[in-house]
Amino acid sequence: MPCTTPTIIQFPKTMKFLQHLLGFVKGPRLAGIFRTAVSANEVPGHYTTQFDKNWTLEAQQHIARLRECSTVKTGCTGKAETHNRISKEEMEDQTSRLAKTQGTELTTTKRWVFPRAAQKTTFLDEWDAHLLGETVLPTGEAVQAHAAAAGRKMDRRLLDAIEGSNFEGLEESLTTRAAPTESVAITFDNAGGSSKLGFTLKKWIKAKGRFAKNEVYGQEQKMSGDALYVALGQDQLDDLLFGEQATLASSDFNRLQALVDGEVDYYLGCKVKRTELLTETDAGGGDTGVQVLFWVKSMIKFDIWSEMTTRMSVRADLSDAIQIRSKLMCGGTRVQDNAALICNVKKPS
Repeated sequence: MPCTTPTIIQFPKTMKFLQHLLGFVKGPRLAGIFRTAVSANEVPGHYTTQFDKNWTLEAQQHIARLRECSTVKTGCTGKAETHNRISKEEMEDQTSRLAKTQGTELTTTKRWVFPRAAQKTTFLDEWDAHLLGETVLPTGEAVQAHAAAAGRKMDRRLLDAIEGSNFEGLEESLTTRAAPTESVAITFDNAGGSSKLGFTLKKWIKAKGRFAKNEVYGQEQKMSGDALYVALGQDQLDDLLFGEQATLASSDFNRLQALVDGEVDYYLGCKVKRTELLTETDAGGGDTGVQVLFWVKSMIKFDIWSEMTTRMSVRADLSDAIQIRSKLMCGGTRVQDNAALICNVKKPS
């Protein structure tokens, strides 16, 4: 398609710079960066870039909150990345002198990550700058909106890797691993009840215990620097606060005293991440279920082929409209199925 040579803005990989891009550092500093990146020969001079003066982004999640909760590899190339796992080995008793040496090969398993691309393109008509009068064309804010969308897309890709299908085996005979092998039922209350329940402390305790039972996460993993995460929504946090006020407020039981500001960032050995991107399910009887996720950081791999890049150009085939196009490519996998757990909860009506 005919257009001028596009300008490519490569966003650095550090979260600190992304926060600058999203407006946490505001004013002429960010605007200056953007102006420097765009050539005057490509975008007419009347398309001035100004931030936080005429345009405001709608309330939304602005950054990738979950990326840091996994093992990230950047700069990936090729059609796939692989992650290998060695199965558990056991020692054998030696019962006689000078016995023949017995041995076996290591049993290994390979997980595959195939890249998935995503993009967002925004067009700004050639006359917008004039028809908007004194309002400045939102080129800078459009890039900020793209960056926020990229952050949410990365989080959704990571959630897919934790709860969804993974690929295992040899390249010529891949097996699909549909979901984590561990879960907590929507009716679980440790007393044999059958009612559907929201997120409770009992469900949290049950989920945490499964990781220790499977030797996936415990004291030795924590000492080595690993972490256990839980992703829940505000509805689930509210369930917890409404149902466990006395427990969460007690300084004897919880040194964080969560009710001081209504937030829980670490509890029962889990680092807490709030997200409104959790999967909803049909729980039957007209009820909606939500999949709260637990996982071990080192066992979730997140591979990035391309960080978000933005290309800005003038489209001659669209009456000289400005095209702002952002794209990224990434994917993820569980290394071990019992390193993640789905806790099924009822969504409040």
